[in-house]
Amino acid sequence: GSSFVNLGNLLARMTPRCTDPELTVRQNAIDAMQVLLRISARYAGVSAHSKDQFVDAISLLKERALKDEPNALFGVVNDMSKVLSKKLPADQLVPFVYCLLDGLIDAISHSSSGACVVLNSLFKSRGGELQTEVSSLVKEIIEKMAKINSPQTHTGSLRSLRTLTIHHLQTVITTLLDYPIPLNPYVIETWQTLGQDKQLTVYIFDLLLEILSRSLPYSEKERGQSGPVRHPTPVPKAVTCAFTHVFGVDDVEPLAKEHFHRLFAALLIRIGSCAVITEPAPGKNKVAEPTSVSCAIEAMKELLNSINTEAFLKTATEEGVWDTIGTPDRYSEGVTTMAWALCRHAPEEVPKVVSFLTPILSNLYEPQRVVTAAFFAELINQQCLGDMNLVELLMNSLLGRLVDSSHYVRMLCVRGLGNIASIGGEQLKKYTTTVLSAMMAGMDDKEDPHDLITLEAMAGLSKVIDESENRTFDPFSSTFAFEFGRASRKIRLPFARPPSLFSAI
Repeated sequence: GSSFVNLGNLLARMTPRCTDPELTVRQNAIDAMQVLLRISARYAGVSAHSKDQFVDAISLLKERALKDEPNALFGVVNDMSKVLSKKLPADQLVPFVYCLLDGLIDAISHSSSGACVVLNSLFKSRGGELQTEVSSLVKEIIEKMAKINSPQTHTGSLRSLRTLTIHHLQTVITTLLDYPIPLNPYVIETWQTLGQDKQLTVYIFDLLLEILSRSLPYSEKERGQSGPVRHPTPVPKAVTCAFTHVFGVDDVEPLAKEHFHRLFAALLIRIGSCAVITEPAPGKNKVAEPTSVSCAIEAMKELLNSINTEAFLKTATEEGVWDTIGTPDRYSEGVTTMAWALCRHAPEEVPKVVSFLTPILSNLYEPQRVVTAAFFAELINQQCLGDMNLVELLMNSLLGRLVDSSHYVRMLCVRGLGNIASIGGEQLKKYTTTVLSAMMAGMDDKEDPHDLITLEAMAGLSKVIDESENRTFDPFSSTFAFEFGRASRKIRLPFARPPSLFSAI
């Protein structure tokens, strides 16, 4: 049979009028809703004499709508939304919802608020049917928010977006990540509203972390004089902005604490990836866009702020982390300070952060390996807070990367291995021979353009030998004497002054 093709549009036009301040308008609108649903039933082949408890119940709503109190009208429109949820045919849902969005900007606040209640209720009960429309609906609602005058409707519209997200998390998040940066205030409010739902926030953390790990951290289009030129990519930048706004929500603290190790490690890696990015020159008459690295740093600051550890944030700021961690030639220094600060202010998180970072050490992207190697090197320097199993894990991880293609990663691995001297005791004895061999290999590294590895290896040797029995060094002394003799004067000088062991050699 045929269907009532305009049903959705007509019902949507009537909906805001069901909470109109004018009694006559209200009564007529509710009557019209009942008549429209009865006509729809006739189109569907239902007899005129059949009873329908939902449609018949609208008569009771008309009686309840005689009262003017906001709470009474809210009850009326809430129950009307239940009737619509049951009786609106599947093919009329989409036209009804789109037309109802116009009700959000109704000039009368009671009416726009009523439309919002129905929208939220339909999203709750039938949002699953809107899969193909989700992205458009999100954009439409955010666009409408600029024209909404009623604070209640404004809040209700944000909540309806949250309800839709519960059905279609991935689509909503992907749509929000597509908005240009800096984000408009309504997109920011949407992120904040999503962050107020604890269960949803956990899924958002999972999804954003997954998107961050899957996305290209930057693109390499050409090579400059000092290596590849890395350009920003939009998705990870958008993810860090999203994190910033979700972390800013008051209720997020327990969740941020629970997932801190994943969030902290992922943002640390992101900051390192951004430090090497070359940003495009700003276009004329364009709003200045924040850089990728500034977005990532802001997210890290908000994370530290959200878990209520002012001391951690204060230490990072006082130690100049935010100045060093975002620069291409000093970001490993900032990472080293962050590792020290983590040991000091959140020691219980260290093993979990390590487990998240360990796979990154064999990652494709050099800056991400640099971050991990620098972080691990400093953890060994901090004696892994006495956790000898962790020491073993980190030492083995760094030993495995001494063959890394990046000389900078190799240098940091050598540094970390030399830091075993700060642990001393049985651990030092256990690793002395291995570490000394690694230091010798480091001094003989053929691809060490600025002698960074050689200097780090000699510094490590000096520390290890100072802390261990000299006879451990005997098998290496002739090799060392040869390498030390070959080294440039600039390198030898700092190590050749008495009482250094090197001066005796």
